[in-house]
Amino acid sequence: MTGILLTAGPVASPVTVKRYGPRSLRNITVPQIESAEQALELMNLGKAHEIKAHKPTKVFVKRPPEEVEELLQNSTLCTFEQYRKRYYMPSPGRITQNMKDILVQLDLVPQDHFISV
Repeated sequence: MTGILLTAGPVASPVTVKRYGPRSLRNITVPQIESAEQALELMNLGKAHEIKAHKPTKVFVKRPPEEVEELLQNSTLCTFEQYRKRYYMPSPGRITQNMKDILVQLDLVPQDHFISV
């Protein structure tokens, strides 16, 4: 679950967790990731969605840091500061521009989050 929360950006996919997450997660299976996403949903830390980009893609959209500060206060998953820092980092390249556009159109991620600096 920590690997999903600490994936850079507001969105994680199985590919980004496996490829860009901690080395210890490189061998994690998609069903294990989906199970972790369900647990995070129950903790109210985000929500899994299937979007139709080039092909149907499952993504986990994390809640903005301002909305989860209290939830992470006593968490063993990660600190609020770690979460906030990773949430506002640029998303990995595997989150394509097409996927970003769809996430914004569906109002799952604020439009200004993906603006390049």
